[in-house]
Amino acid sequence: MTEANEAKAGFGTAVVATLATLVLLFPAYWMVITALQGDSAIFAYPPRFWPTDLNADALWSALKTTNVGRWLANTTIVAGVSTLFVVPVAALTAYALSRFRGKVASFSALLIVVSQMMPPVLLLVPYFILFRELGLLDGLLGLILANFAWALPVSAWLMKAAFDGVPHDLEEAALIDGCTRFSAIWRIALPLALPGIAASAVFAFISAWDEYFFARTLIADSSKWVVAVGLGSFVGDYSVSWQQVMAVATISTLPPAILFMLVQRAFVSNLSAGAVKG
Repeated sequence: MTEANEAKAGFGTAVVATLATLVLLFPAYWMVITALQGDSAIFAYPPRFWPTDLNADALWSALKTTNVGRWLANTTIVAGVSTLFVVPVAALTAYALSRFRGKVASFSALLIVVSQMMPPVLLLVPYFILFRELGLLDGLLGLILANFAWALPVSAWLMKAAFDGVPHDLEEAALIDGCTRFSAIWRIALPLALPGIAASAVFAFISAWDEYFFARTLIADSSKWVVAVGLGSFVGDYSVSWQQVMAVATISTLPPAILFMLVQRAFVSNLSAGAVKG
């Protein structure tokens, strides 16, 4: 009887998980089939959930008639460089918050939490004035710094949780054996906290990849637009080319999706390695 109940519970869990997965994946599915259909099929009623006349002409047209290639290159530069800046700074910040105790560390941790209560819209005007005075408007460097400043607190907080899971005894043993504090961090703490660091890096990358407000405010030159701003430019006063919007959105979704799948495999390998080393 117990085994039967467990089987029923497992079946119910599988059904709920499958339904939840379908609901979460449906927007991505609808985006792809909209990009692969003609304009008449997009506005057909009732909607065609299983279209039969799919073709990739819209995707090729989006690549040829828009600056999506330039937008992807700009977005990759902004997201990649800002992530490279965030990871080492956030790692050192997280280690300090995790290992050191005192009023300064507690106040810094509280300040990080409070800073995330403000929506990014509140920072648009201060950022604009600051970057105008520094001559960083209409440049990718200013956008990189803006994304770096926005993603750093959350990334540091995520990494702090990873460092909290690393036993202090391992570092103390390394210090007794003659390692310096930096060497203990590099050889002991960082490798064990690698899954959390990777998760923080993915967060910083995707946050910069999808960011719109800073990019729209700080950059006016269309040759330096990122994908999010480029997508917004398709919205006209009287009409919207939904097929083109969905085609560009599909293309721009592929890089972060591929990155996430690669990092997900790294998560599994790191967790498995830690389990067998004992």
